[in-house]
Amino acid sequence: MIVVIEHFFLRMLALLWLERRLASGPLRPETRAKLKKVQAELTEAYRSARAFFDGLRMCVGCEAGCCAGSFSRFNVYDRIAQEAAGIEVPPPADYRLYLFDSFRKNLAGKEKGWCSYFRPGYGCSLPVELRPAICVWWVCGRMKDCFNADRKLFVKRLRSRIDRLFWRFAVIVIRDDISWKLKFFLQRVRFLWQGLRSVGHGTTIGAFFTGVRFLRQRLLCVRETILYIRATDKPSTIEPPADIRITPVALDDPDALTKLLATGTGWSVRNFGRKGATAYLATFQGMPVAAGWLFEKSPLLTRLRMDHDVVYLGEFEVLPQFRGRGIYPAMLEAMCSDIRGRCARAYAETEPGNLASRRGLEKAGFCVAGRLRTVIVAGMLVRCRLTPWTS
Repeated sequence: MIVVIEHFFLRMLALLWLERRLASGPLRPETRAKLKKVQAELTEAYRSARAFFDGLRMCVGCEAGCCAGSFSRFNVYDRIAQEAAGIEVPPPADYRLYLFDSFRKNLAGKEKGWCSYFRPGYGCSLPVELRPAICVWWVCGRMKDCFNADRKLFVKRLRSRIDRLFWRFAVIVIRDDISWKLKFFLQRVRFLWQGLRSVGHGTTIGAFFTGVRFLRQRLLCVRETILYIRATDKPSTIEPPADIRITPVALDDPDALTKLLATGTGWSVRNFGRKGATAYLATFQGMPVAAGWLFEKSPLLTRLRMDHDVVYLGEFEVLPQFRGRGIYPAMLEAMCSDIRGRCARAYAETEPGNLASRRGLEKAGFCVAGRLRTVIVAGMLVRCRLTPWTS
């Protein structure tokens, strides 16, 4: 009964957490380092299993059907073991673990043929350390008929040992994932507060009233702006000013938020870590002087039904002493160059009275798409309307 409960929870963790985690991207280096010790113990268990089954001499040349079906037997726990072993491009995991064993099925749906790793007269061509767990401990009907009590006990203990190691895999991955998300959340809260203080003249009272103004604007805000558009494959005509370097901000850069705040971006740091949002930083001799954001998903463009193959560029800030040097259009050009080939068009907006911003957009090759009126209630975009622009 305990074994059944263990298998149930292993599948539940795989279904509810681990599969989604691995689908979102590779594990972090710190997590892989913690998994290496467990992976070494798993390799040792696999090798003891190979010595046991090789001594039986029953699998070589057998065509009983264990390897039938042209899909891999890897599941999410095998994927974790492969990442811990340092395999850069792991094979596809075609087995999905459902809560009950009878529901387990392959995702490829290829029941005909043989496993791509099967070799007639030889068996599995993979080293035992890289095989799926189910292929290591699996016992067919022929084996069960001829196994004595000692052999059955060995297989039972082998599978229990592998399951315990998989438990440790799951605990390490989930614990590191939660701690990283919590750390990142607290870091964002801390830097958002610093952003409020920087906008609020460095005082707690100023930060409080800045936050109140921001929330009031979010509760009800009606804006009229000019929407600009540009094709990203347009030839580049702008070079960054001398000694100005424009680069995207790496998510794992420990000083990234500090650099963004140094440009006076304030509340825009809330976008840091948001899916589809990339911050760009312009530096002069290593000092941050301007920042802007590239959004692959924009609620505004979605409401306007312009969300296919487009990006939105916005929330730019240039330090006052560096304005008028062409940094803004150079940042726009750098962003369009980076997404060339991935997105066809880029959108940006500005206030009608901001003539410097309008000149920068036009210098970067943007043209007017229309006048945009938006209504924001409780932080949500509830209405937007695009009409022809008349100067």
